[in-house]
Amino acid sequence: MNLQNHQTQSSLPYLVVVPHAAPPDAQAEAVSIFHDANALDLSDDVVAAAFDLSTPLTRHTRPGVALDRVRGGIYGWTLNNCFSLLEPDSRAIKQHHGITPERAQRIGIRSISYGITGWTILEAAVQKQFGWRVDLPAGFYLDGERVRMCFPERDGLLVPCRDHRGFIQALRYYRHAADDSPVWVSSAKHGGAKAVPSLHFAGRSNAKRNGIVVLTDHSLRAETIYGGGAITVVALNGCTPFAVVAQLRAAYPALRGVILGDGVAAEPPLCRALVNAGLRWEAGL
Repeated sequence: MNLQNHQTQSSLPYLVVVPHAAPPDAQAEAVSIFHDANALDLSDDVVAAAFDLSTPLTRHTRPGVALDRVRGGIYGWTLNNCFSLLEPDSRAIKQHHGITPERAQRIGIRSISYGITGWTILEAAVQKQFGWRVDLPAGFYLDGERVRMCFPERDGLLVPCRDHRGFIQALRYYRHAADDSPVWVSSAKHGGAKAVPSLHFAGRSNAKRNGIVVLTDHSLRAETIYGGGAITVVALNGCTPFAVVAQLRAAYPALRGVILGDGVAAEPPLCRALVNAGLRWEAGL
């Protein structure tokens, strides 16, 4: 099903949410829309969440469905419809991180090639899909009533930062596959949103079973260490020790301990924050 078939004349987006109690045909329709919109993970009480263009967001968002799902959907749609992963970048990612091209696509890694990408065309596509009355995430801003994109205007990689539910909270820009100092995509200089540093969770469901996470420094390294295995790897992405502990506890209330992995030193502020939160830690990996 093409999401375009669900558009009306209005440019006001809303989040379509269908509870498990909905009739089977409504669930099937919602799941189809869900996959077309790339609106990320299902939750316990929601079959599907997707974007449609018809009536205002606030009238159709169920209690408990946060705007971060909407922002995550905007990121997901933009990455999947406005960018691609170029073959040279795909090869470099595999060489430096051991991430296969197929898995890199699933993670949401995309190339920026300023010589190829026509920003005006991309902005027009985002404008058509999401209109302009929405809480736009970092990387987008409003110029009057027009949506503008504020992504780096040079070659590199866009890597999504996903929370423990799988929702994209922000984007990180890597100059190349071997870059160990990525930066946040932000539109603050144009009056848009500033990226809030967030942890990135790879293999997020594993920690619910074993109560352990491995910490590393940035998102691509987290995906490298995880590698589709049986551990949860969390990238600190420059978050403060307090933010690290708060986000870990929110994600995994029963978390028992952490392993300080590659790129994370046993610095006193982080270690104290972990101990104060009742988390055992050890250096490893």
